[in-house]
Amino acid sequence: MKIGISMSATTSMGDFGVIASKIEDLGFDSVWLPEHPVMPVNHKSVYGGTPDGSIPKQMYLGVNPLIALSRASSVTTNLGIGTAVNLITEHIMLLIYGILYIIPLRGIPRARDFPWGMAPPTRTY
Repeated sequence: MKIGISMSATTSMGDFGVIASKIEDLGFDSVWLPEHPVMPVNHKSVYGGTPDGSIPKQMYLGVNPLIALSRASSVTTNLGIGTAVNLITEHIMLLIYGILYIIPLRGIPRARDFPWGMAPPTRTY
């Protein structure tokens, strides 16, 4: 099946490797994680996803998707991994390169959609 899952990973979920293994066991093709590294402490705008307009607590507990996907790659064999959103300008570039360097070294050519040349693209745009 060529269907993937796009989801958020949070600290309350525990080991993302366990979740990635289950996703692969269920037959999904890939898992995609977004990120939102900056969340407002005080906000005046109303969040449309809750009745009272407050930002849900779990949105503040997001993990670095590159680290979670690295964990996923270490416990799965065929599951594709990718970032649905990756705000690379908000990261220390050497940290990103260090994390992404691990994936090809482990012989896992499954990283998807890292457009700045760290992993070969799997799609033509």
